[in-house]
Amino acid sequence: MNKEKIAAIAADLMKERRSHPHKEVGNKYYHGQRVAKIALTLRKIVLPEDDSRDDILTAAAWMHDCANGEQNYGDHAANGARICRELLADCCTPEELDGICHIVAHHDDRSHTVEYDTWLKCHQDADHLDHFGSYDVMMAFLECNANGRTIGDMLKWMLHDRPAQMEKVKSQLNFEISRKIYEEKIAFMTEFALRYRAETEGEIIGLDEILGKQ
Repeated sequence: MNKEKIAAIAADLMKERRSHPHKEVGNKYYHGQRVAKIALTLRKIVLPEDDSRDDILTAAAWMHDCANGEQNYGDHAANGARICRELLADCCTPEELDGICHIVAHHDDRSHTVEYDTWLKCHQDADHLDHFGSYDVMMAFLECNANGRTIGDMLKWMLHDRPAQMEKVKSQLNFEISRKIYEEKIAFMTEFALRYRAETEGEIIGLDEILGKQ
């Protein structure tokens, strides 16, 4: 597999575009880079003896959102697989290309009506996990600013609306380790939101400890 060429194709497709007007330029490109690393981390935990498909897992992560952008691509998973088949044909063997396209085509199918292989499950969980934690905090600020919402609106979303959405996400994760990582990310976001709410109300966090050090 020519990973360098695939990396260049992913950059050409996504590094200068954004999936939503309020998100940063290249957001899906950088998302793919992070998903690749998370997916490999999960694979090493749940399938530590088999690294035979790591290149496929990496390339699929880089490309999985190649059809997710401001343009109307329809079913971005199916269309992403079609784009991969067209653009990556000279970068890998037919078997490797089939593996990449399989992951891209089904990365959003989290209904659990089909039993997918471990590599696709690693990708699915990595894709979900990347959207939470510190990245979710940043998205809350960007969306709030883009849509003219107040700090109060954002805090309500982070402390009440988002947790309700997150329970569905948690039920879609494939592995216990993914659920534990997810819970740590949610705890961070909640802790941040509570501190941010306190500071927007003029409170000073840890004042007693600060005074005690003087």
